Amino acid sequence: MTLGDADNEAAKPRSLLTLAYSAKALASGDPGRGSSPAGRFDTHRGERSDKGELVVGPVKIDHLPGRAAHIRTAARSFSLPVPFPEWVFFKGQPVPRWWEFKDDKEREPLYLEIQKAYGELQAMLAKKDVTGFLDACEERSREIDLAYYKKPGETRARLRKDLESAMSDAKLKLIPVVKPPGKHWQYTVGSSGKLIELTTGKRASPIIRFEMTDDTQFSMVFPVVFRKEGGRYIVTR
Repeated sequence: MTLGDADNEAAKPRSLLTLAYSAKALASGDPGRGSSPAGRFDTHRGERSDKGELVVGPVKIDHLPGRAAHIRTAARSFSLPVPFPEWVFFKGQPVPRWWEFKDDKEREPLYLEIQKAYGELQAMLAKKDVTGFLDACEERSREIDLAYYKKPGETRARLRKDLESAMSDAKLKLIPVVKPPGKHWQYTVGSSGKLIELTTGKRASPIIRFEMTDDTQFSMVFPVVFRKEGGRYIVTR
């Protein structure tokens, strides 16, 4: 992980921490050998400091549970002050990741919930309810404005422009997102279980899309990632 200087793009980024893993070092009991040390650091001087703003945790090597017990993970925590608020999805309600289900049948009720949330968004586009879709994406638009130093409302305005462009293009058609029984999109959930989406293809492409009406391999996609709050799915990215 490195830290750059936004006021001086020519300045070389500083290395804050590293996370290394070596399967060969498992036998010695130190597979994280080569990682930077844990502790508190001053990022400006690049040294340990009891008052440093960077706090780095130890390297943790583990196995995923359940069906993914054959997968080994390497992780470490860190904290560093940033000029942004805490993104809302960090407080989201986690949902099970794929390896936490006993089998696909156990996952089905949750999958159908998420597919329904996508279906509600797609129905807005089918009715050309652009404002309704924009309102549903308001949390994401607001936080993207903050993250990229945009003017308030800039991301929403760009999304409106892209939606209206897709809807007015006679060469494009909106694709259904509700699959028939027995057919599924890929169930994709972030490592902490707080970012939730359905995807398609090897590259995990968005399922809300306008495709060409002929055989041209082109799609105009609208990525949607949810967080869960109670019984609601809220567009957060």
